[in-house]
Amino acid sequence: MSSNQPVGRPRLFDEAETLDRAVDVFWRLGTKGTTTRVLESELGMTQSSIYNAFGDKGALLDRVIDRYLERLDDEVVSALDDSAAGFDDLHAFIDDVVQWVTGVDKAGCLLLNTSGEVGAEDPKLVSIATAYRDRLRSLFLRAFSNEGVFEPQHHAEALLAAMLGMNIAARSGAPKDEIEALGQALHHQLSLLG
Repeated sequence: MSSNQPVGRPRLFDEAETLDRAVDVFWRLGTKGTTTRVLESELGMTQSSIYNAFGDKGALLDRVIDRYLERLDDEVVSALDDSAAGFDDLHAFIDDVVQWVTGVDKAGCLLLNTSGEVGAEDPKLVSIATAYRDRLRSLFLRAFSNEGVFEPQHHAEALLAAMLGMNIAARSGAPKDEIEALGQALHHQLSLLG
């Protein structure tokens, strides 16, 4: 057999697109609600195709979390990535978070939701969630420090707590106008600092 010939059948799906759809399924239904049968239906793939492409449900969830964090960084956190980030970027971040957690078929943060469902049972997930909170805390701290705010670490912690609370409120069914009101309260608090 020639080494130039492909082995097995070619994939008939776009892996990146399918992974994005899997992110949306886990985000909407949670880890417990996302059964293998649900994945088959939502992704339009058989269980064996899903397994061959992504591994078991746990391996797929790992890929889903990685992709979710990429999307979160691109669509929300990127406003704070500039080393000169300040109040304007924090305001943009708050607006982006409100949109992120209240979008169609979204409720809160997938990482936070999954951590809440799985809890300390999954040390890898705990580590990922801790690292992401540390990343946000660091970005907030830098932005507050750039603006010369007194005790920036306290404001960074308070903003992180507010973000976690906003996500929990969204996940527990708070209506969009309530989440928007929380965002407006954060904008007001920021405006008092500068």
